[in-house]
Amino acid sequence: MRVFAAVLTGLVTKASRTVGLKTRRGGKTWRILLEKSRKKSYNMCMIITEKSYTDALDRVVNIIEARKPSLDVNNIVIVPDVYTFALEKRLFSRGKGAFDVEVTTFNRLYTRLNAGGERVALSKQGALMLLKKVCREHADELGCYSRSCLRTGFAVKLYDALNTLRACAVSPSDLEAAEDMRKSRDLAVLYREYLREIDGRYVDAAGRNRLLGEIIEKTDAFRDANVYVTLYDKLSAEVKRLLGIIERSARSLTIVEAAPPEGYSVSANTVVVKCRDRVSEYKEAAKRIASYVYDGGRYDDVAIVDASGEYHAAKRIFDEFEIPYYTGEKLPLAGTELARFVFGALECVRKKYRTADMLALSVNAYTGITARDADLFRCYVNRYCVDYIGFTREFGGFPDCEPDALEGAERARARLMDVLGSMDGCFSSATAMKTKLLAALEKCGAAAVTEAISAADEEGRNYGGVYEKAVGLIELYGEMNGGGAATPEEAADVLREIFEGTEVSLVPNRSDVVQIGALSQYRGQRIKYAIVVGFNDGEIPPVNRDDGLLTDADAAKLGAYSMKVEPCTAEKNALCRGELWHFLKAADRLFITYRDEGGMKPSFDLKLLLAKNGIAERSTEDYENALASLTDAKSVARLTGSRSIAFETLMKNPGLAYSGSLGAASGELGTAARRQTRPTRLSPDRIPFLRGRVTSVSALQTYFECPYKYFFKYGLKIKKADDGVVTPLDVGTFLHKTVELFVSEGMPDDVESFVERTAEKEKETFIKYRLKENERMFLRLKTEAVLLCRIAAGQVSAGAFRPYATEASFGREDSALKGVTLPRSGVRLIGDIDRIDVSGDRARVIDYKTGAIEFSWSELYFGKKIQLMIYARVMKENGLRPAGFFYFPFSVRWSDDDYDHRLKGAFDCSPEMLKAMDGNIANEEKSKVIEAIVKTDKNGEATVSGRNTHACTEDELIAAADYAVAVADEAATEILGGSIAASPVSSGRTRACDYCDYAAACGAEVTGRSASGAKKEDIIAAVTK
Repeated sequence: MRVFAAVLTGLVTKASRTVGLKTRRGGKTWRILLEKSRKKSYNMCMIITEKSYTDALDRVVNIIEARKPSLDVNNIVIVPDVYTFALEKRLFSRGKGAFDVEVTTFNRLYTRLNAGGERVALSKQGALMLLKKVCREHADELGCYSRSCLRTGFAVKLYDALNTLRACAVSPSDLEAAEDMRKSRDLAVLYREYLREIDGRYVDAAGRNRLLGEIIEKTDAFRDANVYVTLYDKLSAEVKRLLGIIERSARSLTIVEAAPPEGYSVSANTVVVKCRDRVSEYKEAAKRIASYVYDGGRYDDVAIVDASGEYHAAKRIFDEFEIPYYTGEKLPLAGTELARFVFGALECVRKKYRTADMLALSVNAYTGITARDADLFRCYVNRYCVDYIGFTREFGGFPDCEPDALEGAERARARLMDVLGSMDGCFSSATAMKTKLLAALEKCGAAAVTEAISAADEEGRNYGGVYEKAVGLIELYGEMNGGGAATPEEAADVLREIFEGTEVSLVPNRSDVVQIGALSQYRGQRIKYAIVVGFNDGEIPPVNRDDGLLTDADAAKLGAYSMKVEPCTAEKNALCRGELWHFLKAADRLFITYRDEGGMKPSFDLKLLLAKNGIAERSTEDYENALASLTDAKSVARLTGSRSIAFETLMKNPGLAYSGSLGAASGELGTAARRQTRPTRLSPDRIPFLRGRVTSVSALQTYFECPYKYFFKYGLKIKKADDGVVTPLDVGTFLHKTVELFVSEGMPDDVESFVERTAEKEKETFIKYRLKENERMFLRLKTEAVLLCRIAAGQVSAGAFRPYATEASFGREDSALKGVTLPRSGVRLIGDIDRIDVSGDRARVIDYKTGAIEFSWSELYFGKKIQLMIYARVMKENGLRPAGFFYFPFSVRWSDDDYDHRLKGAFDCSPEMLKAMDGNIANEEKSKVIEAIVKTDKNGEATVSGRNTHACTEDELIAAADYAVAVADEAATEILGGSIAASPVSSGRTRACDYCDYAAACGAEVTGRSASGAKKEDIIAAVTK
């Protein structure tokens, strides 16, 4: 080394003298400092400035490779925490790593040299816990932060601020000297108290470097070491102090740094594509990667920069196109099943077994409850409205509950209460919470469950670290917060926040994969194929915001007191921008995308790249255009790269010239994809419905809503699990039954007494209303039932129509009314008409409906609502002429408006029928029975005022009924043909999927059919033709 230094400088210096020299070699500036050491006759510190991080790393590797291995000399390379793997890969892949080379970080050095030390290493999460404790205990001493210091997220900002201050060698006393800054006084209080908490007990990230320096000074750990430091973007004052100690202790210290990038030119072949969204970006990237690998490249040649941190689109597209990838993504500990168990159990205890919390905990893997028992537990709890104290009692007491279901639900309840029982008193203190949570985890066999989750993971991810970190954090929480009591909310929030701040790496290391990650993770790497996704303004390069506790303005004020706080926001952003251009310049090949959705714009640096390098921007269509020019399979395969991409392109563009080549390239993949396509028709031998050629009208209406929904409901016979919640359907059932009995019993005068008697009878059979939780709802429903009964009586007394039948069955063998047989399909329709009123040989049919309902000719035209018209046809089959068909809306708004419950539908508007419908209506008055305003014409006869599309002639009512029969026949024919296409109907902005019980199982992403725009004249014309 003495000879090397002398040759390099051309000087021989005295041991006591310090010499500085700059020489230019290969465009690099070398500064050599030689200084006498108290341990050796010389030391050397060399600072080498290279053009880029890649060149800096190359320089270190070249120096290591040129060394003469020796048992007496160690070579230690220090890099930031995330770059050890990249350097080790470079060294050992070239066969130059050996016993005398160590790649490490300052944190690793501290851990190795301080083995057996008294101070406990404090993680970031531990520091955050301490800071929250400090804030809680000293909030009343603060001026600016007295309230905000107790809010979620403040501790994280405080942690960053204190780390900055410590890195810049600013002490609490220094902050107190800034007398005109109230904020600095608050920070000084929190800073000093935090230091007192860790003094002699813990050492955090900022304190490790100081303690490491003390260890190095007291030992000979670096006496025979050549130390190299590289890949740092900026050295803080604290790191510089540590490097000074290393310089005095080691044989030599070499710092290899990267200069800011010069200019905006790149040497790589560059393609820039504008995309509409994130998925489109990754599809374009996938096509290029597949083509690159097809030409002989490797997946691990490819590095993707994605600053979003969200890789869902990448995973979906790369899985679809079979491209192996590694994101290095870490999962927040709070997002694991174990964390959900911990906080779910705490919520159950804190809120005294609230239903939602108990149901969520029952399906957690760590409870040990089987999936079947959890499902039975959920059904039982929902059906019988179990809540709070109900969970502490053994389930039972309901005669309609099946024994097997009761047994499974009770097993789940007993298991939950056993686990939660071990946590009684957990909120009395932090120590108690620690003890109780660890006991609960032990009872559940959490370690074994975690191993089972890892073994069952399809992607081979290892969750072992989850259990260890969770237990460590719980223990740390108890140790730091001791026996002091906090409110249950505060205790749970503190623990939750540190879980959320802790990340666990679950993705296993793989070989030959595409890397996806943030820009900084590729520092120093020479990328063969670099891909930048989302090169948009504000995303790449990353933009740091001046929104911390210590802003740039605060730093400027502190500067007036001789405190240098750096780097400022502008410096941070400049470093990020420099990192971007180092990355772009180091790549052999570049593919870049950006999005234009929602007004997003390309980054300013992307515009510079395009302008300075003469690059023409492309669009996604250029790829298809390039393929369109090819006709031979080999060229097509080369451009598409894989069968999956070939097939995707074929499906998107089936008519292009190369479709035959793509079909051949996709091979069996195309066959497999066709098998995965949702079926639209069942084979004749597998049709599970209409085997008896009998169906209800409501079933056919379901088919018109969506054939796939009909298949779920009537083919597979899947129904939603019952629960104890009173739904609009339950409300309608009760009101329907009450009004039906009221009319069938002759509409007694004492409506209140009738409703009370009926309600009590229904309560015995309708179990939901016997539950305590629904008592108030039941009382309100009885009030509504009284109103509806009076309205029904008014409908009858207002005109000449009188009740003929309620719940009138038709089409069945024991029905009093003849049904309708559909002529083409031969299917017989059956059903029950809620109410039939007659006047002479004229009949009006009434269907009771809960909530808001409107009559629409469009819904009849498209088959969505055919029930009323089929009922009118039934009347005709039984010798009665249709006078009208109506909905009787049962409002659940508890309204007593005179017009809320008018009959809504089509009616014969002849003078005699208008009078028969509502004989009480006066001239130019709105009817309280039907939706019409009646006036007297010049002949003195009643007529409908204005343009009323519901007013019809008798022939038009018959035509509407005939149309409904034809539509029903068409539906039945399609059902018999096996049609089960996912084709939901939509009316305006509402789709059938919006309220479908099977939407989650179906997952259809189709626009569907529109059921709007038709008129009465369209129906008449269809029947006439």
